Amino acid sequence: MEHLDGEDALVSRIAQGGTCEMMPHTRAPLGSETRSQPLGETSMVNRTTWESGSITLPRAEFSRLRDRIITIESARIAGVHRDANRFWNELPPQAHTDPAAFSTASQDFSYRYGDDHHANPPRELSYLIGLMDPVTGTPVPPSVANLPIPGDRDRYLSTFVCKATLKFDKTTSTARWAVPAGDEAATAARTEPLGLSFFRFVDGVTWTEGTGGVFSGNDSETAAAGGADYCIDAWGPLGAAAEPSHTRSFRMEDGAVVDPADPATRKVSARAQ
Repeated sequence: MEHLDGEDALVSRIAQGGTCEMMPHTRAPLGSETRSQPLGETSMVNRTTWESGSITLPRAEFSRLRDRIITIESARIAGVHRDANRFWNELPPQAHTDPAAFSTASQDFSYRYGDDHHANPPRELSYLIGLMDPVTGTPVPPSVANLPIPGDRDRYLSTFVCKATLKFDKTTSTARWAVPAGDEAATAARTEPLGLSFFRFVDGVTWTEGTGGVFSGNDSETAAAGGADYCIDAWGPLGAAAEPSHTRSFRMEDGAVVDPADPATRKVSARAQ
């Protein structure tokens, strides 16, 4: 089954200087519209949220997920580094030593980037072109090594702002997603490029018996009231068996479509336990 319609074109666009900051995600966590805040209440203060969980995938699907995510992330970070180098190479000489001239050049670059790409610069790019030497106060040449992202990208990836992590375990064909507590961190992590690509792929998986998973989490309001962690999302047979109300319909390898809300089709999930 093809999971990422148009994603190859996306990778090409990123490699040529595009961005996937605005790539749409077609799925919000099931039930999130009722979890956002109590019915009838309006809050002007964001919550602290967190979430984590593991998904066991069919082996072929796991390999496709891992390869696809790494391809997209590698192309994206390469594009960030290329754009940062372009900014550095276009700096007027005085901007290398004059903070005011550097600030002006940085703003001009951001405006031109927006005109070229019809989007704000990726957050990693803004970070790279804004680095200053703490001793001299002068700008630092951009380097991917300066990005606060784990270096072993084959096994361990991270979102830039929310510090969410995605780990791959080849021995068990498992992907583990974890978002540490932060200001609306769980939602924000899903809208960063890594989260967008990951959840879009998982939503299209063709499942087999014994695969799937559950993500759980919490928020500051619920936790303050003594509430335990609750299910955020669930996938596949294992998700349907543990959290049927949070699992959307899914397709099995034999073509059967399972509706977790229909006990007649949940027999597939029961066999996975």
